[in-house]
Amino acid sequence: MKKLILVLGLLCAASLSAAPITRLILFKLDLPKGSAEEKVFIDRAMALSKIPGVEAFAWLNIVEAKKPGPYNYGIRILFKDESDIKAYVKHPTHGAFIRDQWKSSVKEMQITDYTESKPDMAP
Repeated sequence: MKKLILVLGLLCAASLSAAPITRLILFKLDLPKGSAEEKVFIDRAMALSKIPGVEAFAWLNIVEAKKPGPYNYGIRILFKDESDIKAYVKHPTHGAFIRDQWKSSVKEMQITDYTESKPDMAP
């Protein structure tokens, strides 16, 4: 019985510590705004939302930049865990998008993965 309680406790702790991962991709799209090329890029980017493991996907337009930088768009993707990110990156749809759209159209980028947590308030 003690072993069962210990195993259940470990499983609960593991599920609590496995916080979802938000990937934030900021980038400078080097295509004319409103062009057919930009529309194709956006349509193909949105197709990435159908890749298994993607929990949520959003195309981001800048409303206001407090400190203007080089980026004019963003994409936010929610994954359940690191294994979903690895599968996403290896997926053929992602590979084709990077090869056929991203490399020729994006000039600068920043990709950061985040998990929710409480701020570390230690001095």
